[in-house]
Amino acid sequence: MMKKKQFNQKIIVLLFVAFFTNILQAQIKVTGTILDDNDKSSMIGVSVVEIGTKNGTITNIDGKYSINVKSAESKLEFSFIGKERRVIPVGKKTDISLSLVDAALGLDEVVVIGYGSVKKSDLTGSVSSMKAKDLEESKSGSFTSALSGKISGVSAVQNGGAPGSGIDIKIRGASSVSASTSPLYIIDGLMMENSELEVNAASRKGGSTIDPMAMINPDDIESIEVLKDASATAIYGSRGANGVVLITTKSGTKDNVTRIHFSTDQGFDFLPQKRISVLNGSDYEDYMRLRDPLPIGFEPDVTVLTTTQAQYWDIHGLPISSGVTRNWQDEVFQTGKTKNYNFSLRGGTKQTQYTFSTGYLNKEGIVKTSSMDRLTFNTKIDNTFNKYIKVGLNMNASYFNQTGVISEDPQTGNSLFTQMLIFRPNIADSTKVDSNLTIDDPANPFNNPVNSLKNIIQKTQSRRIQGKAYVNITPFKGLMINSSFGGYSTDVKSKNFYPSTTGPGRLANGQAMVGSSNITNWLNENTATYNLKIDRDNKLTLMGGVTFQRTIFDRQQTTGTELDIQSLGVESIQFAQLLTETNSYTVNSLMSYLGRLNYSYKDKYLLTGSLRADGSSKFQKGNKFSYFPSAAFAWKMNEENFLKNVRQLDLLKLRLSYGMTGNQDIAALSGMSLMNKTYYSFNTQQGGTGSPVLVLAMYPGSQGNEDLKWETTSQVNGGIDIMLLKSRVNLSLDFYYKYTKDLLITEQLEGISGYQNRVNNVGSVENKGIEISLNTVNIKNKKFTWGTDFNFSINRNKVLEIGNGDRIPVTPTAIMQGHYLDVFYVREGYPIGAMFGYQTDGLYKCEDFKQFYNTDGSFISDQDQQKTIYDNIKATNSGFTLVDGVISRGNAMEPGFLKLKKQGDGTTITNDDRVYLGSAEPLFFGGFTNRFSYKNFELSMFLQFSYGNKLFNTNYGMIRGYSTYNIEKDYYDNMWLVNQQNGTYHNYSDGTGRQYATDLQAEDASYLKLKDISLSYNVPKLFVSKLKIKALRFYISAKNAFTLTKYSWYDPEYSSRNPLSSGIDKASYPNGRTVMGGVSINL
Repeated sequence: MMKKKQFNQKIIVLLFVAFFTNILQAQIKVTGTILDDNDKSSMIGVSVVEIGTKNGTITNIDGKYSINVKSAESKLEFSFIGKERRVIPVGKKTDISLSLVDAALGLDEVVVIGYGSVKKSDLTGSVSSMKAKDLEESKSGSFTSALSGKISGVSAVQNGGAPGSGIDIKIRGASSVSASTSPLYIIDGLMMENSELEVNAASRKGGSTIDPMAMINPDDIESIEVLKDASATAIYGSRGANGVVLITTKSGTKDNVTRIHFSTDQGFDFLPQKRISVLNGSDYEDYMRLRDPLPIGFEPDVTVLTTTQAQYWDIHGLPISSGVTRNWQDEVFQTGKTKNYNFSLRGGTKQTQYTFSTGYLNKEGIVKTSSMDRLTFNTKIDNTFNKYIKVGLNMNASYFNQTGVISEDPQTGNSLFTQMLIFRPNIADSTKVDSNLTIDDPANPFNNPVNSLKNIIQKTQSRRIQGKAYVNITPFKGLMINSSFGGYSTDVKSKNFYPSTTGPGRLANGQAMVGSSNITNWLNENTATYNLKIDRDNKLTLMGGVTFQRTIFDRQQTTGTELDIQSLGVESIQFAQLLTETNSYTVNSLMSYLGRLNYSYKDKYLLTGSLRADGSSKFQKGNKFSYFPSAAFAWKMNEENFLKNVRQLDLLKLRLSYGMTGNQDIAALSGMSLMNKTYYSFNTQQGGTGSPVLVLAMYPGSQGNEDLKWETTSQVNGGIDIMLLKSRVNLSLDFYYKYTKDLLITEQLEGISGYQNRVNNVGSVENKGIEISLNTVNIKNKKFTWGTDFNFSINRNKVLEIGNGDRIPVTPTAIMQGHYLDVFYVREGYPIGAMFGYQTDGLYKCEDFKQFYNTDGSFISDQDQQKTIYDNIKATNSGFTLVDGVISRGNAMEPGFLKLKKQGDGTTITNDDRVYLGSAEPLFFGGFTNRFSYKNFELSMFLQFSYGNKLFNTNYGMIRGYSTYNIEKDYYDNMWLVNQQNGTYHNYSDGTGRQYATDLQAEDASYLKLKDISLSYNVPKLFVSKLKIKALRFYISAKNAFTLTKYSWYDPEYSSRNPLSSGIDKASYPNGRTVMGGVSINL
């Protein structure tokens, strides 16, 4: 019996061994390497699972894996957070290597919102995202520039092409008249002051504004979220009326791997696509002879010529030709060079994550002497002590230096971009400081542009340091308490010098301006978040908190004139006979209480409610606090039974929200009566001799207003989100209406009040619009991928009420040398930034004047006779008389002068004949991106468009017959002359007509731009591994490659930043075209 039992045991063992031997013989060993499709670097931590089993592994530091599968019929699933899942049948393969591509913004992708984050599928508000790869494609020096045309509802327009120039960003239109219209920027949870005070410490004669956000390196940014509707922004209360931009910088990793990245870009900035053609030396001299011909009855060697005539006629009455021509644009413009270097170190463990990065950017402008430098440092460390406590610290610092030139000068003539066009071209020596008062009149100081470039100094330096520390405490499951303290300090120094040998400094006998400013901002935020799963169907998240913010502005400026010694440049200010100082110091405080509730029922009915109470030191007692509630509801229709079986449908979500936000972005102490400081000039020192003396004095400035309170914006938003075909198609459609009341407006007061102005709450504005965002993956296979991003926006802005009267003129009323009076108004029924002027009706013709008719009333049609009549009247200055019934401008008119259109009864033009000419707000705008990848090549093309926007082009005022300045070639060829009566432009002598604001200046600035195009090549892993590096990529890109537009000046994409007159182009720094090439290395 015992032997039989032992025999049976042996049989069982043999059968068991035989069974598992067969299994092992049937198993297949599969190995491979997994790469990141973006840069072909090895991916650590990729999950590799045999489908239908628990058999799995992950890739190692080199991206390699090894796994035994059951049979050739097995399938392997490769997955990684943020990448698209791949399923590969094993078959007869023993090596399965592949690349994982970025996942489309899917249902489970996390989106950052105010004081938290949610899955995209659970969003109830309107939020748009932009990732690091999008910023990389743009190759912009500033992330704000990269936003242009990429996100629906966001208008981002350059303030000029100078290196480091500002960006005018509006989210869903302008909602304020006097307060800021810029969004709130939050970088890693720290609110930033988007104030020009940060970057302009001293006044300048004119120049592009500097972008405060240009001090942030785009290479440090991981993602950007733009919060647009009130449900998303109300949690920021008084700071959220203009939208919120959340920037998250790159963090460390948890995979025990240190990643080293280095990239460099080298490139060139070329001149704009369009050039402005003016007369050469010979044509200019002909034009001067046309303006100042030989006098009637001239006798050679007898008639005495005027000084001007003697420059271009000899005593025999023959033309004098210098034989010299100079293109001043060639003396001003250059091909700028750009150098950009970035280095980063990222890594960590599950307990501690760290990152360090630094970057340097040097950019020369397309104008000589203009440039910028930026040096940045960024570090971040996060540490999890245990399951209860997590702490973190991030610090960044930047140094920014800009050298600029005069542009956008309020009087336009001082601008370098006017000087290079108007300065006479028949000068042999470009360095000569011309003192011919016919062209270089001290009363109208225009100067040799080369002299301006070499001698005028406009420098701005900025240093910023920012830091934030936080602690997260999780005392028990579901509850997280967060406390953070952070701040930043920005120091700015400006140095500006205008010697007496230049136009801007001549009248002051040399002028120097030095200034410094400091902004210190502290922010303490304390929040508690509790996640509660009530049961299977009901989930609740509660968040509450309190925040404290304090901002200190400190600014000083000293201006010196009458410089006895000027050889020391800016330091010559110590020899100034007249010195004026301007100082300001203000402290603003904001205290806030906030709360939010998120409720989900069955993951298909979502409800969000929030409330924030803000208290500001800018308002008086009784109005310091205001409350900003919001509510939002979303319905995932795809979770309903009647749609669950639609396999192609991933998400169908309806959204509806309402909320209130505020705006308190006005000057400190605006509610108090203030005195202004000024300097009164006495002719001489005591005793009646010596130089003028400036005496400090005070006078009433703004009148106080104890009832001053917040601007309040109410917004309703309805939207729909659709995802199809495993997130290959993503569509978002939003409709919104914004109503802003209690506008903070500076009212001008009558002199009898004793004050100049007062800030008051009067008026209201509305914005309404539609936004469409569509992202698709059109083709996708092993070798080729094609994806598109499209966004389309419509916004309609209207001023509903502005208090006393129906309009407020925007200062300055004269844009340029007395030209174009009162173009911009804030007027009821029109958008903010509306332009007003006259409609033109061609030119006055000879038949409009009585002198060209015979006594019997018949018209003299012979042009020779007409010329004789015309020349005699001009020579005797006897004037022309209009035929009865012909519309009169109300001043002296001649044939060839500009004719204006009468809008009502009567025959004389008045101010009432001014009409609405348009605004800078487009009828619609957006962008369209196509991305292609084939094997190791990637191509991206971004088209940006804007339609229906106007720009008031002031630039022709100086080059179409003004004084004796050089003129535009097209104007010269086509201006009206008595012997060229088919000319379409006014005659050069029409000085008054040239000053009218008309539809001729309000140009259509619609455009279609090939804004960005980039091509990259990822070096194959097989070759890269031999170099002992993980990834190597080469790329080339171009910006502003091509523009299709009717706008006649350099570039239609321009904003003056002031929302009340954003559509004015006055001798601005042109946008250039950029070509960049670079290399990216991962170690």
